[in-house]
Amino acid sequence: MIGKYWIYEKETKEVNQIGLDACINTKMPEYPRDSLTVKPLVDKDGFAVIACDFDDRGKPHSTKYVSDFRNRNAYSKDRDQTKDYLITEIGEILQTHTLIEPKEFDSWNEEKNIWEYDINRESPVKYQIEKEWRDETLLKVINRMEQYNQDNSLPSNLKCSPINESQFFKLASDRVLLCDYTKKDNFPFCTRPKLSGVLDEI
Repeated sequence: MIGKYWIYEKETKEVNQIGLDACINTKMPEYPRDSLTVKPLVDKDGFAVIACDFDDRGKPHSTKYVSDFRNRNAYSKDRDQTKDYLITEIGEILQTHTLIEPKEFDSWNEEKNIWEYDINRESPVKYQIEKEWRDETLLKVINRMEQYNQDNSLPSNLKCSPINESQFFKLASDRVLLCDYTKKDNFPFCTRPKLSGVLDEI
């Protein structure tokens, strides 16, 4: 009589779903003594089928489902203290981590068990972006204004400033707006100042 048996990985106890044939009508069955001889549970997404209920001889008598998130990332709920990791083992992940991927500026809400936007995470990044934009734009404005002032003391054939007097005063207004921008209470989340557009014209 031909029967089936199943083998499993010795360390993880994960069952190979491909059953092997063995002759079982003899005094010495052909299958290994510690093999699984009951049909295992069917494969199920997100789980591994594990051999269990071992007797004293090391033979399993049933199977069970165990969570299997291998090759997925586990994300640290405390992003400032612990690191994410790649899951390589069968079983539940650490309670300090989650399978849910956070967005760039999210922090973990333990009560709701979800990621939520955290303005304190975005603030330093936003500050740097807006400060650099302000500084670069202000420098362009000042350079054009200085070039215009220098040209005023030169004969017309030596002047090279691309702006006229009207544009000069518009740039002066832009300079004030840019200087005040980083002093606003809600900086860096306030709206950028509306400039004259002179820099775009030249």
